[in-house]
Amino acid sequence: MNIDGVAFIRDNYERVNNSNDPELYKTMFHSDILWCPPDLDDKRGRDLVGFSFALKNYDIKISVLELEGLDSENFSYVTGLVHVLTYKKGGLVMEEFTLRGSWVIVRQDNLLCIRYQVWNRK
Repeated sequence: MNIDGVAFIRDNYERVNNSNDPELYKTMFHSDILWCPPDLDDKRGRDLVGFSFALKNYDIKISVLELEGLDSENFSYVTGLVHVLTYKKGGLVMEEFTLRGSWVIVRQDNLLCIRYQVWNRK
């Protein structure tokens, strides 16, 4: 059975990011995730990604704008546009931008998770 990466991102990514909860956030990722945000050093490993998400000095609200993917039994490659708002902890908007996300979705312990995540600012 093919991995449906578009459905995984559509059903999880926006909800989990908008929770701003680092423990929930890291559950989306493979134990050896390679996480590549724009303008920051790459991170490897679920715990380091969760730690990095926890250390941010702002909250985020994202909206997935579009997704497309290629599915196989072993992985799914997904790309899409994501609109991002960042907020100071007090609620004022700091920044608004769009990212092109690329994800590789795989199974680990029979659960779908993100193995690679790369963003580029648009």
